[in-house]
Amino acid sequence: MPVRDALRARIILALADNPNIGRVAADLHLTRDCVRKWAKRFERRRVAGLVDALRSGRPPRFPPEVATYATKLACELPDDARRSLSLWSCGEIARTLARNGTVDAISADTINRMLGSAKLRPWRGHHWLSPPSAASPRSSSSGRG
Repeated sequence: MPVRDALRARIILALADNPNIGRVAADLHLTRDCVRKWAKRFERRRVAGLVDALRSGRPPRFPPEVATYATKLACELPDDARRSLSLWSCGEIARTLARNGTVDAISADTINRMLGSAKLRPWRGHHWLSPPSAASPRSSSSGRG
């Protein structure tokens, strides 16, 4: 049970014992407005009133499948997607999604937000997911010498 739900239940139970909003607010270290809000919502709708109300906001522009596909691309080496890059950038992932028809258009910032919510940052390191093995010709010499 989330903490917010438990707190709302505590408010209602405390008000059942003592209907003084000021006293309940002080006992629970809350504002009177907070206690009053949940008391009114409980009075009007009972337990259903203690659930968070739906919030307005702009609906998502891209379906979840786009974020999943962007994450899949970010987790692959660019060579696997036939791209001659050493690592992915958000802009390159956006161009690849548009090129292969997954979306009509998408910005690098949107890709950055999608990957950020998955805690992925493929641009932070060379082959961050699958480092080349010691036997790989790419990793054996630095060319200095």
